[in-house]
Amino acid sequence: MAANPFTPGFGTSPRILVGREEVLGEIGAAFGSVLDPHRTTWLRAPRGSGKTVLLNEIQDLAAHAGWLVVQEDAQSPGSLAERVARRLLTQADERAQPRRRVQAAGITTPVVGASIEFAAGERGSPLLRDAIARVLDRRGAAAAGVLVTVDEIHTAPRSEVAHLGNAIQHLIREDRPVAIVVAGLPVADVDDLATFLRRCTKPRIDELSASAVRVGLQRTAALEGGGFSSAALDLAVAATAGYPYMLQLVGYWSWRSSGDGDIDEAAVRDALPRCERELLEGVVGLRELAVSPAAQRYLEAMAVDEAASSTSEVAARLGLSITHAGVYRRRLIDAGAIQAAGHGYVTFSIPGHRALVRLRRLHEVAVA
Repeated sequence: MAANPFTPGFGTSPRILVGREEVLGEIGAAFGSVLDPHRTTWLRAPRGSGKTVLLNEIQDLAAHAGWLVVQEDAQSPGSLAERVARRLLTQADERAQPRRRVQAAGITTPVVGASIEFAAGERGSPLLRDAIARVLDRRGAAAAGVLVTVDEIHTAPRSEVAHLGNAIQHLIREDRPVAIVVAGLPVADVDDLATFLRRCTKPRIDELSASAVRVGLQRTAALEGGGFSSAALDLAVAATAGYPYMLQLVGYWSWRSSGDGDIDEAAVRDALPRCERELLEGVVGLRELAVSPAAQRYLEAMAVDEAASSTSEVAARLGLSITHAGVYRRRLIDAGAIQAAGHGYVTFSIPGHRALVRLRRLHEVAVA
């Protein structure tokens, strides 16, 4: 039996990445242009949207451009800026033959052609700024630039983010080949953000289009000699609802149900209940909502859309007046299930909720 080519799981890179070409193209261009605004980028989107996958792809683009990539996670203990500086020096040393070693707050750190001393207790932007500058200025430096990436940035204290951002922005003002890309969940309280994050470029990380999902499912299956029938592909695309995590989840369990990767409509339908369970268990923030049957029908009328829904169109689908449908819209907003998305539009508030509503509806139709 051929190996299952689908890789559901948060932070796991898919074998075929679709629908992110524009974002990657914009950020990739920054590694060849000093003044590109994407030198400071914040990838912000709900869980399951592919932020970490994008971060991995961006790191690869930078590495291919000859940049030294320093990767950190904001959830690790200790000063974020200091951890980035230490990791930078360690990685820089691995790219060349070390010529001397320096003492760093009780830790011996190898450095090539530079004399960087870390005073005990020193922390914050001056340390990181000095480390990056010295690595870039080193005679015969192998790096065309330095990219710093930080995942889960929403978990970092505001002061830590400020230290990190100040160091990078100082070097960018000096026209240094430096960039930083951070990833994290959207932050509800904008006033609590470090100024650095507010100034970052924030590319749109939208739900995937139906055509992108179609390509992703079929091309991934083809990697191991499998494929979806036309009807199976239509059903799998509908179940995915543009949610990147669901593309892998639906693909994985449909492949498992098929037994050999020759996926028909029955295999996809067999996969739907398992996808629903894993979606509920795996997506942080997705929860069962106590809503009335009428409010549930409102959600179902929204779920047919690929993005934000027109409240007038939802009312028409339900056969209700806008005023009558507005009662259920308000109840769902109060319950935290949906939110306004501009005048006359609403969208799902919870990551993956559109996919869950579709899954349940598709399953109900299948067993009816």
